[in-house]
Parts: sequence; C-alpha cells; structure tokens
Amino acid sequence: MLRIRDMAFGVFLLAVCAWLFVHTESFFVPPNPVAPPSLWPRIVLAILAALAVVLIITNLMAHLKEVRENKANGVAQPKFDIVGFLKEKRKVMGAMAVTLIFLFTFVPVGFIITCTIYFLVITYILEPTKNRKILALRVTQAVVLTALIYLVFMRGLNVQLPPGPFPAQWFM
Repeated sequence: MLRIRDMAFGVFLLAVCAWLFVHTESFFVPPNPVAPPSLWPRIVLAILAALAVVLIITNLMAHLKEVRENKANGVAQPKFDIVGFLKEKRKVMGAMAVTLIFLFTFVPVGFIITCTIYFLVITYILEPTKNRKILALRVTQAVVLTALIYLVFMRGLNVQLPPGPFPAQWFM
C-alpha cells in the first residue's frame, strides 16, 4: 500500500527546502567574505531535499512492486481510508498545525511569548493532562527553556530575536 504519510512528508520537506533556499538570498553578505553566509544552509538544504526525493522514489518503487505482485496474485488493491488516517494521526497533525502557527507568529508576536506558548501547547497536544502539578511543571519548563534559548542565541551567539510587544532595550 502506498504510504501516504511518507509521500506527504517528502513533498512537504521539498517545499520547505525550496522556501528556505529562497530565503537564503536575503542573508547579509559582509564585504570580502571567504564564502557567502548562505553556503552552509544551502548545502544542508540540498542534502535534505535529496533525502526527500529518495524517500518519495523509494516509496513509489515499493508501491509499484506491491501493485505488480498483487496483480500477479489476483489480489484487489486496498482502498485508502482518509477519515481513519486523520483520526489516527490527529496528534501529529495538531503538532504540525501549531508549529506552522508558531512560525508565522514568531516575528510579529515576539520570541518570549511565542516560544513559551508553543512549548506549552505542544506538550499538551502530545500528552494531555489536567493534573495541576504536571501543568505547573510544564509552565516552569517552558519559562526555563525560553530563558535558556534566549541566553544561547542573544548572549552566546549574538543573534537578535524578535522582541514583540516588549521594549527592545530588554533584549540588549
């Protein structure tokens, strides 16, 4: 049977690689660089795109082999049940939807708010709970994780993160 999730993931990965490849054009290029800043991301994106193509081709080849074997044996092709598939994968689909929302709200809303909310929502989607102790632990984890990421990127790597509604002086 054609593995729809593998095909969908391969196509999705190709689309993301193409989108990110186009975004590497906007990287700042310092005067007289040894290599452009977009070189390493483009190498990684090319490898990811190649792996996505391998995933798609491997899946198609396996499906064609199965179809040939089924025809030779007189077995009917099973039908794909989209409703059953979506019910089975609702947590994964929810996590993907929340990740897309995170990506589009990261700059306008700001790093601190989106990162904290994203962590809380993702952990709830993957393992829902109403236990107050676990929820308090997750809030603490979200705040600590956001602070650690802030320290690594803003202080350690000197990468500017979007401030959102907070004053920009707080991020200096």
